[in-house]
Amino acid sequence: MLVDPSPAVLYRLIEKWKPTLVVDEADDQFKENPPLRAVVNSGWTRGAGVPRCDPDTNEPEIFSTFGPKAIGMKGSSIPDTTFSRSIVIEMVRKKPGERTADFEHLDDAGLKGLRRELARWAADNVDALAGTRPTMPDGFQNRLAANWRPLLAVADLAGGDWPRLARAAAVALAPKGTSSDGTTLLGDFRSIFANEKADRLPSSVIAEKLHGLEDRPWAEWGRNEKPISPNQIAWLLRPFGIAPETIATGGRRPKGYLLVRLKESFERYLDAPGVSESLNRNSPTAAGTSTTFRTATEDVQVAVQKCEKPLWPSGSCGWAVQKGGNGQERKENGQAEEPLPPVCAHCGNPENPDTPVLTYELNGESYLLHENCHAEWLAGPDPDVWTFNSDDAPEVGR
Repeated sequence: MLVDPSPAVLYRLIEKWKPTLVVDEADDQFKENPPLRAVVNSGWTRGAGVPRCDPDTNEPEIFSTFGPKAIGMKGSSIPDTTFSRSIVIEMVRKKPGERTADFEHLDDAGLKGLRRELARWAADNVDALAGTRPTMPDGFQNRLAANWRPLLAVADLAGGDWPRLARAAAVALAPKGTSSDGTTLLGDFRSIFANEKADRLPSSVIAEKLHGLEDRPWAEWGRNEKPISPNQIAWLLRPFGIAPETIATGGRRPKGYLLVRLKESFERYLDAPGVSESLNRNSPTAAGTSTTFRTATEDVQVAVQKCEKPLWPSGSCGWAVQKGGNGQERKENGQAEEPLPPVCAHCGNPENPDTPVLTYELNGESYLLHENCHAEWLAGPDPDVWTFNSDDAPEVGR
């Protein structure tokens, strides 16, 4: 049982002892420790290991990381890469009348006998287990199926009621409702288009409909807890290959979305309407991104997954936004619609004469920021800085 192991200690003891690891307080240990997470994650795959050179001979050697691991933590603040490789058992507070036996952390005769029986059973049946392909419950595919395959194989070989009990447990423990923000937004898009019976909708209309969904985060989005903007919507949909475009509707040509452009992503990443949410749908991951931690509180059982963000830049250049906004439009006195003023993606406040919003470009991407927000933005990663697609700007000038 480990507390605060270094990555080097971890992969060396795995290579030497081939243990089953119990890693406690992982909510603290995994935070800002990518090397440790890499060791744990790579151990999910047989044959994976950490390459190092022998300090005396300079000969390369591989330290195996493969093996079972139990990870204990408070909440669900675990990176997606580890979460998807895990079977998650959520602990709940005991009721006042419930009692449990104390565990004294002693390797007593009962544990020793059980361990010997399990070791003997494994030795007798390892060859039979090696080639098995157990039948999976409905909806179990890809990594979800791989997580459960060895346990279901053991259950099938044990016989009796174990095959049924194991599959019932797998279905009960399989993650539900853990879609990324992008796939959740994609599902809401499909519902909005179906409810409106439309083949095209402006970004501003979609944003307004999203703000009215009570069981979604869109009305209080991001660190500033402001309604999600059309620009932020576009950022979340970008990994699916979906982008806003000029559409013709009601005699106007606002930015918006065409249903025909969305259908393939609906089919690829969402279940058919009326079918329960898939247990193993994955959101696309754009190149050049880093995964952020889930955020969690003790008041909820399932953490809300933060979206991905661009890898942090080291420098930038900026220009003024001549006119246009972040994709939102308005009417005044019944006249033609005109864009709202641009909004800073860092603080969420609009442009005014004293604090203009500039467009800062980095690596082909553009960001709308106040000049004073730009310095804070460069100081470190901020999960609420959203990519602005310069193609969406009516006019942008140096």
